[in-house]
Amino acid sequence: MSLDIRMQVWLETVPALLRKINVQHVSIVTHSAGGIYTLNTLAKLRSVLDPKAPYVALLGTRDKALPLGYT
Repeated sequence: MSLDIRMQVWLETVPALLRKINVQHVSIVTHSAGGIYTLNTLAKLRSVLDPKAPYVALLGTRDKALPLGYT
């Protein structure tokens, strides 16, 4: 999928998928590159969060990336 339409496809897929599996609200936990999807979901699809107890967590690490082969 080309980058120029990837986010729009995501924003169309999330509500369709939630309807299909009969889920009204979700909590969102994201890490790393998923952050951009979470932020766009919050900006455009805020209604997927529970209105009484919305929950979103953006996870990350404070350590620098480990070199390949690190054990």
